[in-house]
Amino acid sequence: MGPGAPDELLWTSFLRRANDVPWIPSELVGAHGIMSLVEWPGTDLEAGRERLAEIQAELTPLATDLTVIPFLTMKTITDELFAHGLRTYIKAGFVDDLDGGLIDALLERAPHISSPISQVELPALRGAIARVPSDATAFPYRDAGWLVNIPATWRDAADDDGEIAWARATYRAIKPFLSEGNYVNFMDDDEEGGASGAYGRTAERLAEVKAEYDPDNVFHLNQNIVPAVRT
Repeated sequence: MGPGAPDELLWTSFLRRANDVPWIPSELVGAHGIMSLVEWPGTDLEAGRERLAEIQAELTPLATDLTVIPFLTMKTITDELFAHGLRTYIKAGFVDDLDGGLIDALLERAPHISSPISQVELPALRGAIARVPSDATAFPYRDAGWLVNIPATWRDAADDDGEIAWARATYRAIKPFLSEGNYVNFMDDDEEGGASGAYGRTAERLAEVKAEYDPDNVFHLNQNIVPAVRT
């Protein structure tokens, strides 16, 4: 999104196979394409409707829906992607801009999506995220423009090799365009750099915090921050 976009405008695009929802025509279900979730959670609903209607008219999508959705509905709309018992493998990184080379790489990889619940996710950043100093919290990569998330998700163990291979190949294709760092919530256990890749310039300070509050490293799963050694 442009630098002038209001904070109330949230935009995330997905490269995926169309899922079976009421506003998708039956002939498009399962087809590969781009799905955008554009939200306006602001209190001025009329301003939101006008802005979203402008975007809708500009995009001229094959299928669309423009309605007011309750908050609880929005919080459960992705439950299918994170349901208990699903199999998953994930890769992700940040980019400054969605330039032509990156878009070409993504469009080349998107038709290879096999699982109906795998996707490439492109959440827009900036806005309020970028107005917080990079060293103010544990998350340091606040100057990135976009997050490119590649969650492969599937149900059958027989598909493990193929789905993991798709995610890794897609990540390799976009890696030349990535900027610094990884997003800790979207990292598997084979990432290069581990906690240092997730926390970058804040890793040393977080190790000191860990030494203060968890010196025995009781909380040690995921991208573990090892307590600093104090002498």
